[in-house]
Amino acid sequence: MLVGAALGLPLVALVLWLMRAAGPWWWLWTWAVWIGFQFLVLALYPTVIAPLFNKFSPLPAGAAANGSRRCSPAADSPPAACT
Repeated sequence: MLVGAALGLPLVALVLWLMRAAGPWWWLWTWAVWIGFQFLVLALYPTVIAPLFNKFSPLPAGAAANGSRRCSPAADSPPAACT
C-alpha cells in the first residue's frame, strides 16, 4: 500500500494540476503523462520494485527444475516431451 501511495499520490497531484493548467486539452496532457509513467514503471519494476517483495533464485535441483528445463523453449524440445 505504501508503494502504491508513493507512486500514485504524486501522479494524482500532477493530473489535478494539469486539469487546472492545461485548459481544454488537459486530457491529452494527462494521457501523455500516464503513458510516460507506464513506461517508467515497466522499466523499473523488474529491477527495482519486484526485488523489494520477492526473492529471485534458481530452482533447486529436483523434479520441478528438471521438468521446467526439459520443457523450456530454449531446450528445443517437442511439445509431446512436456506432458
